[in-house]
Amino acid sequence: MSSLTVDSVNNWARRNPSARLIQRLANHEIAVHHTALDELPQNEGVHYVRTLLVAAGLLQPRDEILQRFDQWCAHFLANALVADRAVLEPYVRWHVGQKLQRMAHRAPIKSSTTRLARQKVRAASTFLTYLRAHGILPGEVKQSTLDDLVVTHPQIPTLLAGFLTWGATNRILPHLHLELPRTIFPSAGLSETDYHQTIQRLETDPVLPLRVRTAGLLIGLYGQELTRVVALTEDDFYRDQEQLYVHLGTSPVRLPPHLAALILEQQQDAALVHTPNSPRWLYPSVLTGHHLAPKTISASFAQHGVRATPLRNAGLVNLAGHIPIGPLCDLTGIGPYAASRWADIAGRRWSIYPKLRVENQP
Repeated sequence: MSSLTVDSVNNWARRNPSARLIQRLANHEIAVHHTALDELPQNEGVHYVRTLLVAAGLLQPRDEILQRFDQWCAHFLANALVADRAVLEPYVRWHVGQKLQRMAHRAPIKSSTTRLARQKVRAASTFLTYLRAHGILPGEVKQSTLDDLVVTHPQIPTLLAGFLTWGATNRILPHLHLELPRTIFPSAGLSETDYHQTIQRLETDPVLPLRVRTAGLLIGLYGQELTRVVALTEDDFYRDQEQLYVHLGTSPVRLPPHLAALILEQQQDAALVHTPNSPRWLYPSVLTGHHLAPKTISASFAQHGVRATPLRNAGLVNLAGHIPIGPLCDLTGIGPYAASRWADIAGRRWSIYPKLRVENQP
């Protein structure tokens, strides 16, 4: 190895935060333990090294997104005034936190979910700060005060609704009426022609990377979020004779032959980079043993002129035009209200109901 290369490696080891942390772990300056890593300033370097240690089997896997939310809450509450903390801490623990725990039992938590939860906690803190500034105790707040807050903080209403309901239920706050803004009607994203052309391109264009084709078809045909697609494992698929099925909801979906062939090819590619201690991801990361980050596939989409959100929206319109609301909710994970709005866009007729579901399958 040339001196230039050696110097480059040494410089990288000195300057790269992840490399410095690995060096400290190797020198036993820091214990190889989640608790020891939790005590460090949380940044991308620490998150990356933790992921490597989990992939290597040196640390037990845990829900990092949920853990980071708990750490954020502890720091946020520690910096809150004592009077506010007495109200915020039970709200965070018994309402926001428990809701996230229930969600985590059903499916992995997404970073967008905890980001919204943090916004709700901040909104509750803003509300308490506003009351204190006006010399009002939480139990004495009147509707006019809430109305004034909404005028001066127009972003607050949607985020504050849960806190007001929780406070009224637990007799901390009086019952206050919060007028929520009307939800913006969803957009189809792509015209019908553009949608079908995009699907056809994903099905037939060999120039597109395989992961763009498979992920794009799962998004466009089945209305899946990219965060759900990248978290699929081989256990989410099974074969029955010549058919391939995928579990996206409670019932399996039979994949069309062109997509099934692409998925099988993607599984073969993924098998080459699987690590022993990680799930068999459909889109594994070569370095970490985890699945690819959504932004990685998003970048591939953008490079080849595919936009995930408009494609998913058009897929939802297509599905809503062909299947009832119940199966639509199960397949895509959206709620009944959202499903009905997509159905309104599609101008759905209930007489058409293709068999996307396979009944009575194990």
